[in-house]
Amino acid sequence: MKIGFGASEVPIGLGGGRWWRITGGTDIRRRGPRALVGVLLAGLAAWTVLDIFFAPVGQVEHDRTAQHVLLGCLWVLMALCAAGARLDLMICESGLMHAMAAYALLVGVHGLVRLAGAWDYATLVTLAKHLFWIVAYVAAVRLQQAGALRARDLNRAAQVAIVCVSTRLIASVFDGTVMEYEATGWAYCVARLLPLLLLVHRPGVVGRVVLVSAVVAVVCTLKRGALVAIVLGQLGFLVAWGHVHPRQRSRAVALGMLIGLAVAGVLAWRWEAFVGRLADLQSLETAGSWRGSFYRIILEQWCRLDTVRQIVGAGFWAVPDLLERVWVRQYAHSDWLEILYDYGLIGVGVFVWLNLAMLGLVCQAWRRRDETLPALVMSVIVFWLGTLYSGFTFWPEMVWFGLLLGYAAGRIEAGQRRWAWRCAT
Repeated sequence: MKIGFGASEVPIGLGGGRWWRITGGTDIRRRGPRALVGVLLAGLAAWTVLDIFFAPVGQVEHDRTAQHVLLGCLWVLMALCAAGARLDLMICESGLMHAMAAYALLVGVHGLVRLAGAWDYATLVTLAKHLFWIVAYVAAVRLQQAGALRARDLNRAAQVAIVCVSTRLIASVFDGTVMEYEATGWAYCVARLLPLLLLVHRPGVVGRVVLVSAVVAVVCTLKRGALVAIVLGQLGFLVAWGHVHPRQRSRAVALGMLIGLAVAGVLAWRWEAFVGRLADLQSLETAGSWRGSFYRIILEQWCRLDTVRQIVGAGFWAVPDLLERVWVRQYAHSDWLEILYDYGLIGVGVFVWLNLAMLGLVCQAWRRRDETLPALVMSVIVFWLGTLYSGFTFWPEMVWFGLLLGYAAGRIEAGQRRWAWRCAT
């Protein structure tokens, strides 16, 4: 059967047994794909509600059975969607798809080696979280290519999730739990969700209200890393918007000014607390909530590894074990250092490839002036900053980034395929 643009049918499903068929390329003739998208996005929104409202704040190690079961079902559903009939030739030739596959293989092999050495449920869950956003990326590419995943779907699901997170963050300011670990950690989830709110050309009044309230919620937490990511991401969004919509720059500037006024107002309200949060910058060891100490320990211990382990890594999720022996069990708060110690120089090389592939996707969207460019630029900037001074790649909330990246990749690759077909005919 022909696959790609101009094919009479594009099969989507598991293996040879088709769940559904999409006739005429992207024309949806059955409800199967749309129903699947609805189930996936509703499940992600339900998981957000469970984890934000029914998990004890400040307790990292608590019973998450319900969340794990739900995430496991969503993981399997996305994997089945991604493992159907072979991907379109243009998608398979995508550098980003190859980089994603290489990174998934790297993490998967290291994770399975650790599980083979000592079976542990927590390790299995952590491995699944590491791969969740990559599976979501592939599933989003396929669903977008099938015409089943739309920007409005992602936008509405993100609105539901971000309202839940923002409500909890603002409530934490008034109930005194704002500085607890998970309360501030959810601020990064808002940063990942914001680009999805800006994915549609006209977000509407509700979308703008949700957007501003989300930014206000993050400012209330005084989570500096999330604030920096949102501010720089918003600047990238404005530049990209002006490139795609040169005659509508004023709309984007007005939205940026509105967000800026909201940020300034909240900072003025919580100025003393904000100044107090900057006190740790007086020492390199305490800078960034003790990130300086984490970074120093990890780099020192990596230099003490033998040459082989410096190249191939100390093993899956080795940094928390290291920090527990030296000080306190924590992750590296930098994906680059986490990857350097866990997967060695090979891992760093694969991660560099992955980031360059994302940059390549942004460049393709820039050349085509694709509608997804502004949201894509903001999302990638948030990802780059978060991986630099925080930990992004192992959080399940990264699934939102994977969905946006996959949607944009599918749309851009489809446009290139149509162009190639027109040139050929």
